[in-house]
Amino acid sequence: MNQDAYNHKSLQSNDGQAANGMSVMAMGASTGCNTVYGSTPPSNPHPYPWMNSLFQDGSTVSWLLGESLILQHARRSVAPERLCNSLLEAPETGDVFTEQTHWDLTRLNDTLMTEQEIRELPKVWIVGGDGALGDIGFQNLSKVILQNRPNVNGIMLDTQVYSNTGGQNSDSSTMLGGYDMNQFGRQSQGKLIEKKNVAEIFTSGHGSPFIAQVSMANSARLYKSMLDGLEYRGTSFFQCYTTCQPEHGVGDNMSAEQAKLVRDCRGMPEFVFDPQAGELSQECFDLKGNPSIKRDWWEASYSDKTKYNYTVAHWAITEARFRKHLKLIKEEEVPEFIHMDDILVSISQDDIVNRRIFDINHRSYVPDFGVYFKAEVDGKFRYYSVSRQMVLFAVERRKAWRMLQSKAGIENLDYAAQRALLKKVDSGEIAAEDLRSKPAQLLQAELDAISGS
Repeated sequence: MNQDAYNHKSLQSNDGQAANGMSVMAMGASTGCNTVYGSTPPSNPHPYPWMNSLFQDGSTVSWLLGESLILQHARRSVAPERLCNSLLEAPETGDVFTEQTHWDLTRLNDTLMTEQEIRELPKVWIVGGDGALGDIGFQNLSKVILQNRPNVNGIMLDTQVYSNTGGQNSDSSTMLGGYDMNQFGRQSQGKLIEKKNVAEIFTSGHGSPFIAQVSMANSARLYKSMLDGLEYRGTSFFQCYTTCQPEHGVGDNMSAEQAKLVRDCRGMPEFVFDPQAGELSQECFDLKGNPSIKRDWWEASYSDKTKYNYTVAHWAITEARFRKHLKLIKEEEVPEFIHMDDILVSISQDDIVNRRIFDINHRSYVPDFGVYFKAEVDGKFRYYSVSRQMVLFAVERRKAWRMLQSKAGIENLDYAAQRALLKKVDSGEIAAEDLRSKPAQLLQAELDAISGS
């Protein structure tokens, strides 16, 4: 005990430790951009035990670091402190050092630690991109999340692409494809599979971890959720949208702004899943921070106060990686195209899965670059036609947002109206030609019927 006391007090091999010499955290990073910009010698910013490993191994290595910290914390901090307290207090309280006390101290683990002792336990952070944690290393991360250890936390820097290796699609990539080293065009039909929502996956079937999907778009919410996750007696995981400036084609100073845009367009909504709030999903899910929380899309406004639906297409014009999916058109050419809002009324995710969107005779048919939207860029109105993949991306993100709303107990009347309308069209009660010619009016009629107005 004297030796341990000396080691804690006098040996300071690293900066950034607590006053007693202990490291307050450790980090296991998956090799990638985060280790390149965060550990280039001689300016390593990690004043604590830190290591990086192969893409898929970072989660497992961090878990093992966490187990070793629990063991050392028990042996060199908790047990000696409890023993000292027992010896000092025994003369006054008459408490006897029992066989059970001896058993607990010699076999102590986090199960028997108090809340205060868990707070003092050094924490381990898993850090990696969507490739390392959501794709090649997903099984490793899933295993770790399921353990729900009290001192393991993970953060996924979601760039939606394998950034460090050239820009290949990851499971977290959008449906647009077209990144570096990926095919895009008429023959490949783009990426027709949905984005893997890693954070959402961990809210079900993985025990009771604390989960948040947050970003620098709302820094206060980001830090608050991290503090709550650190206080939680279990594993916490954070999925954060993170721009990759060269791959996304945005300025170095635009990270927070791009995070706001992708949140507002439903590309990556914010949510917090706190398992301490209850045992129903609507009790645990919190969608605060997203705009127009009960609607399909955020109802934004142009400078002339005209309102419009802010979709993923509006976000896409701000990042160069999506340029192949957008074509500028003249205002006088607009009548030749279908408005984005109108065509979205006609399509469900099920139509994409069953490939009806390629059938020219079906209500959900999407002509490639036959759809347009209006945007305000640098104070001027511009009109863009979009690829078929852009339309499908909007449908997929709308469906993902609706799923989140339902989990949080939020009723979306837009979905109820669309579902009722498409049922009438598919049954022949409303002609498909009428749906194509006046989708907004028909949808509004269903909304009025549902709301009783």
